[in-house]
Amino acid sequence: MEDDGVITSIPQVKVTVERPVPPGLQDTLGNAGLPRATIAASREKPEGTERRHIRDRTVLQQHVDFFDEDRDRVIRPFDTIKGLRKLGFNFILSILFTIAIHSGFAYPSQDNWVPFFGNPFFKIYTDRIFKCKHGNDTESFDTEGRFVPEKFEEIFSKFDREEKEGLSFSDIVRMINVNYNIFDYFGYFSSWVEWIGVYLLCAENGIVSKERVRGIYDGSLFYQISEEEESKKSRHRTSGFINDAKRSLGFKNKYS
Repeated sequence: MEDDGVITSIPQVKVTVERPVPPGLQDTLGNAGLPRATIAASREKPEGTERRHIRDRTVLQQHVDFFDEDRDRVIRPFDTIKGLRKLGFNFILSILFTIAIHSGFAYPSQDNWVPFFGNPFFKIYTDRIFKCKHGNDTESFDTEGRFVPEKFEEIFSKFDREEKEGLSFSDIVRMINVNYNIFDYFGYFSSWVEWIGVYLLCAENGIVSKERVRGIYDGSLFYQISEEEESKKSRHRTSGFINDAKRSLGFKNKYS
C-alpha cells in the first residue's frame, strides 16, 4: 500500500497490512505528525473542539483540568472522586478509579523526589502532568503533553475493524494488547484502567465513537457529560416535586 508515493505496508510483513496507517491526512491536517500544543485535531475536526481555545494549557493539561474545579493546578483525591461522580460513576467505581489514578500519577507529577513524605496526600500537580505519560499508550500525547493527530488517527485505522468510526470493547482489548511494551506492566495496567473508564463513560450501543474519544483527549467531553448528568438530575428532581405536589393535593395516577 502507498500513500502519496510512500510505501506504508508490504504483503511479506502481514502485520503492516493488518494495521494500516491512516491515508490522506495531509488533505485536512497538513503535517499530521506535527504535535499540536493546544488543540486535539482530527481529520473531522482539524481545528479542534469548536469554541474551545485554551492557549495557555497543553492538551494533556486540558484533559485533566475538569477535575481541578478550583483551578489551583492541584488535583486532590477528593477532587477526582467528585469529578467522577459528576460524570455519573457510582461511589464504588469512583473510589477504585481514584485509588488507581492517584497511586500511579501523584508521585511523578510532584516537584520532590521523596516518594511519600514529599506528597503524603497523593496530589496530582497539573503543571507537571506531562511527567505522568506512561508506556503502552496510543502515543496521541507526546512526552510534553502535546497532541499528535497522526497517532490519534492510527487508533482507528489500525483497530476499528469494521470502519464504524468508533471502537468496540473487543477493539479496545486488541489495541491495549498490541500496544504492549515489553516488561511495561505499569503502562499495561494504566491503559486498562483508562480505557475501561473511557468505555464505561462513552460507549453507546457498545461502541465508543471517534469524536467522543477525541473529546476525552482535550477534556471537552467531560464538561458535556457533566452538564447532561446535571440536567437528568434536575429533571428527576422536578418530576419528583410535581408528583409529590399531586399526591399532597389528592390527585391520583389514572393507572393506580
